[in-house]
Amino acid sequence: MDLQIDDFYQDAARGLLLLYQTFPRKMALYVEDLIGREEADEFGLPSKRHQSCLGALLWLAEEGYLRFDSSIAYDALDQAYSVKKAFCACHVACPTPYPTATHCHPACAACKAPWPSDCARQSPSNTANESPA
Repeated sequence: MDLQIDDFYQDAARGLLLLYQTFPRKMALYVEDLIGREEADEFGLPSKRHQSCLGALLWLAEEGYLRFDSSIAYDALDQAYSVKKAFCACHVACPTPYPTATHCHPACAACKAPWPSDCARQSPSNTANESPA
């Protein structure tokens, strides 16, 4: 029913995942990399789908999940990078194996400084992966 909301979630997730995979480097985050090539309309303006994806990325920036230096026309966000809020959310959603469930990432403050404790994994499934001591 709410296809634009489904598209928003997918666009936001894909964008944050790309930034998570390149963390801590900055990158140009192209709309075309997230949704594929969309043809411009007869006036040369991006499609509604393309504009919606760019809008989702700009919303993520406004809400403090990513930062960027500038936009590249309607095509991309230049020098985009994930901030702590998004990094920790992606880290919890895309866990990588560590010796125990209490150690989520070597730089995470749940384990040691400098990251704040809100980066700790709270997922109940983590206890299943915990190795016996």
